[in-house]
Amino acid sequence: MDSRLKGEQTGTDAGAMARDALSGAGLASSAALIATHTTDVALATDHTGRILWANAAFERLTGYGAEAYIGQKPGELLQGPETDPATVRLISKKLAGHESVDVEILNYNKAGDPYWLNMLVNPVFDATGKLTNFISIQQDITRHKQTEAELQRSRDQLRMVLDYGALPFWDLELNTGHCEFSENFAPILGGTPGSDGQFDFDWLLQHAHPSERRWLHRAMLRHYSGADLDVTCRFRQADGTWMWLRLRGRIVHDETGFPVRSLGVVSDITKIQSERVQAEERDRRKSEALAHTTHEIRNLLNGISGTTQVLLWSDLSEEHASLANRIRKNCEILHELVNHTLDLSRIEAGLLTLHPEPFAVSALVDEVRDTLIDQAENKGLRLVTRVDPSVPRRVMGDRGRIRQVLINLTGNAVKFSSEGEVCVCVGTTSDGEITFNVCDEGPGIPLADQPHLFERFRQVDDGRSGEGSGLGLAICAELVRLMGGSISIQSAPGDGAVFRIELPLERVDSVDAAETTADTDRPEEILQLAMGDARILLAEDDEISRGVITEMLSLMGITGLRAVDSGDVAVGAAGQERYDLMMFDQNLLGMDGATAVRTIRQGTGPNRRTPALLMSGNVGDLQGTLPENVSVLSKPLEWQKLIRLVSDLVTDEPPVRERRA
Repeated sequence: MDSRLKGEQTGTDAGAMARDALSGAGLASSAALIATHTTDVALATDHTGRILWANAAFERLTGYGAEAYIGQKPGELLQGPETDPATVRLISKKLAGHESVDVEILNYNKAGDPYWLNMLVNPVFDATGKLTNFISIQQDITRHKQTEAELQRSRDQLRMVLDYGALPFWDLELNTGHCEFSENFAPILGGTPGSDGQFDFDWLLQHAHPSERRWLHRAMLRHYSGADLDVTCRFRQADGTWMWLRLRGRIVHDETGFPVRSLGVVSDITKIQSERVQAEERDRRKSEALAHTTHEIRNLLNGISGTTQVLLWSDLSEEHASLANRIRKNCEILHELVNHTLDLSRIEAGLLTLHPEPFAVSALVDEVRDTLIDQAENKGLRLVTRVDPSVPRRVMGDRGRIRQVLINLTGNAVKFSSEGEVCVCVGTTSDGEITFNVCDEGPGIPLADQPHLFERFRQVDDGRSGEGSGLGLAICAELVRLMGGSISIQSAPGDGAVFRIELPLERVDSVDAAETTADTDRPEEILQLAMGDARILLAEDDEISRGVITEMLSLMGITGLRAVDSGDVAVGAAGQERYDLMMFDQNLLGMDGATAVRTIRQGTGPNRRTPALLMSGNVGDLQGTLPENVSVLSKPLEWQKLIRLVSDLVTDEPPVRERRA
């Protein structure tokens, strides 16, 4: 008997067995009727779900003969790698509960080709209510699914066009690599990507700039896994020139959430990128010019304030001392204005960086009080500080910037109050953030003006002094925002004001060496330091500042001083003899101060371990980049800080304070 006849005989025997099995349930005539009159798949199983009978449509669709499927469970025979597990679980749950189920499911035929079914399964019970069989009617909806997918593809492409205008777009099938391009895609690069129409890793990486291939590769891997794509890089054109392209793509998922397609658009941003580079170069030159200008201004202020300080420490009449104090105060105001202008420029350029360090909260607040106590007492005000026990002893944050904000807010409170108390209170929130409240009993701030307090160049028109540039509070708000905090105001006319800052400062449990704070001696006091034969190497290219610092160090009792005007000369001098301290201006012509210190440290001369003090108008820029054992002092110099710092660096002996008669 040939194989064809043998197969027919086997199928006939299986069909007879199925009819015998179904006859007991009264289903034989129904099965024959279904098999004869429907083009849909029909099959029947026993109560365990094993196939007893199926019609010819089932065999045509699946490719299996009766000898292969009789006694098998449909799911075990037909389900494959992309069959939705959730749908399978739903079918199992419904059938286990003897319930009907109506689902769409992806199955696979004998050749491994997928097809879609709309499947209805109903349970069959005997007269006693006992489950005897399941009957399933199934409709092949593969073409319907393909049409639906094509419609969805068109909708997705239309949505991409609507979202991004007339930009060129691609539509990439991730499984096959087949890609469709819009008609306006080819002109961008002088042709369609890939000679075979494939838009894949190879094409992208071959045409991308060599320096950008690695991170582009990583970005595309993330995109193919489901992430949105938004990258900007250079691609080589047909003529060999480079152009900047921005690629933006979205992933389309199937019903199971699996990534199947990439839809994306391409933007030629070569002109925009060129303009951006030119703008950055202009900003760089502007920043350099601003830094140079502010350096010169700080040097002038340093000379004026230093000369004034020397005058105040000499035998001046009361009238002359008053005039000198007025000069000193105006220098401080001008210094503050320069700092505000520079900070504003850095903030706008995105160049202002924070430098967190551990610090003691109570010491910081005491320093703010000590800085402003004379000003407050001269106005008859009480300046007090309160630190709640819940506040950690030490926290991590940018101490200098927090001090700047508190000095500004507390200085305003003192400036605009004529009586009563100014208080700097520190506490915590329920979330563990540190709060700083600066409270005063001044005239208060009208409600209508409060929303504008933190705007640049805005001043409250309430009859108070018009001092200031209108930048202080705006910069405070920007600094607090950069530190991840918030600033707010509570006030009413006649009831004073409360400025509240909340900052997320991390608690620090370790205790470092005790912090030293600057003395705030009155101008008529001078520190005489027991420095013995201390030798100091000073490098300052501004003649006035060099002369003032030399005079100040002389008043401190230092006789072993060598002053030079450049970093190169300082390096040479440091290689000749041993010094107890090196004091360098950071912005020296030629070799800057930090570079000079590094050069000396890396050499073999006698000052490899000598302490160094850098003087700079941009202290923040130096943090985190300094050599070891280097201190920093801001310009214009605060002379009491200079005295204390030189004393700490040169000698371990405490300074002896003498009052000038």
